Amino acid sequence: VLSLLQATAQMEGCLLAVIADYSPDSAPPLADGVLGFIQHQLVELVRDCLE
Repeated sequence: VLSLLQATAQMEGCLLAVIADYSPDSAPPLADGVLGFIQHQLVELVRDCLE
C-alpha cells in the first residue's frame, strides 16, 4: 500500500510539473497554431487527471 501511495505522489508531482512547464502563463506562445492547440489540450488533460 505504501508503494502505491508513493507512486501516486510521484505521478502527481510529474503531472504538476507538466502544468508548470506548459501552461500558457509560463511557456512562450508557439508560432504554430496546431502545436499551441495541442499544448493547451495536454495541459487540460493533465488537470483533469489531477482532479
